[in-house]
Amino acid sequence: MKNVSKRAIGSVVASVLLAPLAVIGAAQSASANSYGSCPYPYVCIYNNTSTSGNPSAAYKDQTSYFQYVSPRTPFSVINTRNQDSVEIQYTAFGNSFTACVSPNGQLYSSTLGSPTITGLRIDVGNAC
Repeated sequence: MKNVSKRAIGSVVASVLLAPLAVIGAAQSASANSYGSCPYPYVCIYNNTSTSGNPSAAYKDQTSYFQYVSPRTPFSVINTRNQDSVEIQYTAFGNSFTACVSPNGQLYSSTLGSPTITGLRIDVGNAC
């Protein structure tokens, strides 16, 4: 009878000791990462085409409209969000366009020609 009690107690003690590790493991797998000088969960805009240095602006609010971005050329964008895409609004050759940045993605103005960024919208979901 004593052996059964010791096994039961040992089992309880083991599960109590291992339970926090299971929670830590789950938290680590769901954790997010910053990218360079852009912290999670921000969308950062840089005044260059290399995402180097410190961002000139950072946004984290999801909106149904484009948030104003101080116009700049050249620019680059980093999206550190894990599940949200970002729609970038820009002008080029007198016309307005949009481009999508996937979750954990980057965009460089040099890939779009010579545009000027004018706004951004953080969308719920990753529908680029």
